[in-house]
Amino acid sequence: RELNIKTIGYMHGRFNEYHLGIFEFPFDKYLVWSSYFKNKLLNLSDKYKEDNIEVVGHSRINKKLPLVKRGKCILWLGESNIEYKEIIPFIKSIVGSGYNIVFRGKPGNENNLSLFLAENKLKIDKSNDYFSSLQNNNIGLVVGTHSTALMESWLVAIPSLALKSSYDYGSHLWEDGLIELCVDENDLIESINKHLNMQDNEILNIKTNIWNSKMYFDKEKVKNILTEI
Repeated sequence: RELNIKTIGYMHGRFNEYHLGIFEFPFDKYLVWSSYFKNKLLNLSDKYKEDNIEVVGHSRINKKLPLVKRGKCILWLGESNIEYKEIIPFIKSIVGSGYNIVFRGKPGNENNLSLFLAENKLKIDKSNDYFSSLQNNNIGLVVGTHSTALMESWLVAIPSLALKSSYDYGSHLWEDGLIELCVDENDLIESINKHLNMQDNEILNIKTNIWNSKMYFDKEKVKNILTEI
C-alpha cells in the first residue's frame, strides 16, 4: 500500500463478523461469491465501498454441478469445534422415525461418534466430494450447526436446517434469514417434514438469496478486473 501497489483479494471461504482482518485492511478489489457476501462486507466494514467489491461467483462452482434428485434421506454433517453431546439429542429424535440418516464427517470426526453411530446403525458416507454424497445417498435434507455445506446444498436444490448448539459461528445463517434454526429437538421432526415438502419455488428463492440467480464463477469478469488493475 505504501508503494501504491494495488491489491486484489478473492473470497476463499465464507466470512462473518468474526473475520476481523478483512474488515481492517481492505483490498483495492475484493472478489466475493455472491451479493449476500457483498452486502455482508458493506454492513460490517466502513472501509469497503460498492465499487471495490465485485461479485464473481464461487471458483469451484461451474455448470457441471450434478443433478440431484431430492429423496427422503437426511445427511448429518460432522463439524469442528462443536460439542456432539449437544447435537446427539436432535439425532436421537429422528432415529426410528422412518427417515434414514447418513453421517458425513471430516477426517477423524466419526472417531468421537463411533459408538453412537454403531449403536444406531447410522451409515457413514465416504464419498469423495460433498455433491457426490448428496447424489449417491438420495439426500433430501442436510442438517448441521455451522458448516458452509449448509449453504452449498441449496446450489443443487437440497434444503438445509441448522441445529442449535453453543458454538455460534453459524449464527449469521439464521439471523440473516438464509436458513432456519431448530432450537428444540422436540420440534425437529416437524421442521424436517416442512423442509422435505418444500416446493421448488421456495427452494429457488432461498438458493437465490444465498448464491444469486447467476451463481457460476464468472471467469471473464475476473480476467477483466485483473486486466484493469
